[in-house]
Amino acid sequence: MSAAVCVGNNGFEFVAFLKELERMGALELFETDRITLGWTPQDIQTGQLAASALKEDRVLQLAEAMAAMQKEHSISFQREETLCNRVLTLEGYNSNQDKSLEHAVTDEVDDHMQVHMHYKLEEREHRFRIWDSQGSEVGEVDGLLTYTAGPGCKGPSNVVVVVEVKSNMTDEEYEKIQRNIRTLQGAISAGPATAGATKFRRQQASLAQLQGHKLLVAIGAPVVPRSVEAAAVQARQLVVQLARSHQSIIFF
Repeated sequence: MSAAVCVGNNGFEFVAFLKELERMGALELFETDRITLGWTPQDIQTGQLAASALKEDRVLQLAEAMAAMQKEHSISFQREETLCNRVLTLEGYNSNQDKSLEHAVTDEVDDHMQVHMHYKLEEREHRFRIWDSQGSEVGEVDGLLTYTAGPGCKGPSNVVVVVEVKSNMTDEEYEKIQRNIRTLQGAISAGPATAGATKFRRQQASLAQLQGHKLLVAIGAPVVPRSVEAAAVQARQLVVQLARSHQSIIFF
């Protein structure tokens, strides 16, 4: 919509005429509709052609603008998709790195237990989840190793080692590990369950076999801060550090 245009030299007051048109609502006309006074048919045809060209040009401009917006949206979408893929790749890389680290630390622990402590590995589980009676996950440990004493072993006959690994070991992460350990200890102590979710009952039946085992804890990280190492030693836990020659501190 645009204002009407009055063209011509007809001896009248244009401002008054425009106000009258405004009062009548005649200004709300399509841009191709013109009020013409004193125009020849050729002038009118020329004006209509000009208006038509203007209208088509504006439509063309709108189409170009929409195409540009779609193109920009496509580029933005591609950028977002690329960024998303990079994030997913990074997450996948981090996940694989975490798994590799967990296995590396667990291997070190197992090597220590079998070669140096003369234990025989009975079972090795990775990422052992802990469920409550409702079937909700309440904890997870990175590794659960079950041993029996072998020839020359001077320790307890049956041992279970809980392995917890962090790519960035901090005091806060160490506290989380201790909470996980307490949750697992509680589940072992609770024994078999006759009620609750199926996976909870299966878990309890499995963990009940660990009652009477000596429970040891091993923590591992590329770098273990001194404060965490000190706390682990005080708690009589095995410490594995992969950034330099690993330290193994274990007590019975």
